[in-house]
Amino acid sequence: MTLGPLMHRPLITSALAVLLAASSARAVAPPRPDERQLFGLGKVWSVHLTLSEAEWKKMQPTRGAGFGPPQPLAKGRVPRGGFGFDFDYVKADLEMNGASLPNVAVRFKGNSSYAMAASSLKRPFKIDLNDLVPGQSFLGVKKLVFNNGVMDPTRCRESLGFAVYRAAGVPASRTAYAQVTLTIPGKYDRELVGLYTMIEAVDKTFLKDRFGSSKGLLLKPEGVGPLDYLGEEWAPYQKRYRPKTEGTDRAKRRFIELTRLVQSDDDKAFASRIGQLLDVDEVLRYVAATVTLASVDSFIAIPHNYYLYLNPTTDRFVIIPWDLDHSFGGLTMFSSAKELTELSIRRPWAGRNRLLERLLDNPVHYKAYCGHLERLLQTGFAPEKLKGELRELDRLLAPLKDEERKAIAKRGESWSGWVFKLLLGRPTDLEGFINKRAASVTDQLAGRSKGSVLRANFGAPGGPNPIPLVHPIFRHADADKDGKLSKSEVVAGVKALFKACDSEGKGELTEKELSAALARVLPKQAGPPVAPSLARGLLTQAGGWGRKLTEKGLLAAVEKSFPRFDRDKNGKIDQGELLDALLFVLPAMPPARPSPPVAGKGSEK
Repeated sequence: MTLGPLMHRPLITSALAVLLAASSARAVAPPRPDERQLFGLGKVWSVHLTLSEAEWKKMQPTRGAGFGPPQPLAKGRVPRGGFGFDFDYVKADLEMNGASLPNVAVRFKGNSSYAMAASSLKRPFKIDLNDLVPGQSFLGVKKLVFNNGVMDPTRCRESLGFAVYRAAGVPASRTAYAQVTLTIPGKYDRELVGLYTMIEAVDKTFLKDRFGSSKGLLLKPEGVGPLDYLGEEWAPYQKRYRPKTEGTDRAKRRFIELTRLVQSDDDKAFASRIGQLLDVDEVLRYVAATVTLASVDSFIAIPHNYYLYLNPTTDRFVIIPWDLDHSFGGLTMFSSAKELTELSIRRPWAGRNRLLERLLDNPVHYKAYCGHLERLLQTGFAPEKLKGELRELDRLLAPLKDEERKAIAKRGESWSGWVFKLLLGRPTDLEGFINKRAASVTDQLAGRSKGSVLRANFGAPGGPNPIPLVHPIFRHADADKDGKLSKSEVVAGVKALFKACDSEGKGELTEKELSAALARVLPKQAGPPVAPSLARGLLTQAGGWGRKLTEKGLLAAVEKSFPRFDRDKNGKIDQGELLDALLFVLPAMPPARPSPPVAGKGSEK
């Protein structure tokens, strides 16, 4: 990653132009970058959106406030957003540095980045130039993503993070910056919304550019474990792995084969077949960049914010990174800033990640992965080079951020993010992280340090990982083997579970007794860390704290909660819906003590 000789002067002149314009009463007009290229680390575009009042009203979320059971959607519709939000595209007119692009489609986007800014104008959004005017594009790009940076005070994590992936040889989006203004006749007249990171969308244009073809199967997983196997039918994968392209039946079968190989097949089969289904070297490059960035809001910890693509040219799957506002150790809900800075290169994942476990357990693959780490420290993550780019961006963006703060204050807005800040933790100091992370990776590669292992498993500090429970539950409870659980099958399974736990036939169990029994009967891969949390969760849902659990209480809880998790109201629970239910039952636990460090380079097992 380098700014290149042509980019240094725009950075300096851009900063000077913005500083000279800062005293203007109007919104700052960013300098006009070299418009032959849309993206560049130091580029700032002037983006102006115009919507009618009716379209603005339609653009607001069409589902609740994001918490509690989500409202039903039209058949086949996947929510466009997290926390229960769903967003509709509306018509708008767009200007890019004065270039007019009429009739574009725009909608809000995001999970916590939307929720934190929900009461302000400055919410993340997407623009589709091609939707309403087929063939419309701007400098070869048809879709753009605008991230609001509410999670990252520096506004540099995403632009620098994507550059690190590109330096690692991973197909990753390009970025620029945009200062966005909004007009709604009678409401706003070129109102300064704020500074955004403008990101290249992973769409057919991206796929054709990077892989030569957009005809492969593109997936964006959400709410499913890392390459989790969901059976032999495609329907559960459709819901959880969220295809973004149609994909052939053969491509879908190939993906099911990959998940089955990763999760279920023996080591010999895995070793002989993984290279036929997965571009192993590309995945190792992705992992090397992700681990170097300590980007745990990703495939390695919370298993989302990535794409999977079956490259038609090679007939193998690759991983494409996404959503990097928590990169550079920015998500401290899992571990302290110090532990993220010293994240283990040998065991960098949280919970269970069978793909990474099996890849990094192979001496050949581990050696290749270490080679990618070493090269990154000399290229995309070279500390002095990276810090130099950070300082230039700081100088460029500081006056733009200041204008944004004034505009937000003038409107009397605030980012209502205190809940999320408590949950997600305080981001690491970016420049300090770069120095310390490079030193830690260097020491681990040399065998002088073993690094730190993430303390959490799934979604909350110290939280248990319910994913290993899903398949065993289905295996035992799915009597008709249709891949779904009816209420009668759930009832029968609950009765069998209670009978197995109540081995003495007392008819009731204390929390301590239930925890011990669950540790005995649960699958070993779920094991003791899940048992005490599950025992507490079951007692909470089926009788309250400190009370004893009975079969009657459990069955009453099933009767009450079954409709809640039968999202599509078909009278049955699929594997994704069961995972939702387990996540609901399992309470957050206090952070566990860090696991013992694992061996560094040279200890392959």
